[in-house]
Amino acid sequence: MPVYDKIAVLGCGLIGSSIVRAARAHGVAGRIAVYDLSPEVRARVAELGIADVVAADPAEAVRDADLVVLA
Repeated sequence: MPVYDKIAVLGCGLIGSSIVRAARAHGVAGRIAVYDLSPEVRARVAELGIADVVAADPAEAVRDADLVVLA
């Protein structure tokens, strides 16, 4: 059972993507939302499928999140 229903990671560079991957691998979150300022990074995150939601707006990513990580 996940510790958090939803986590949001704002900034999905080296640190942020590592947090997302670790949270997914260890079942820490039921859902993972990611925001990044860069459209290229958002596209890559979506392509890799490492997040359930890839948002262009940080407010969308953090909505209803139990944990928000700034990376």
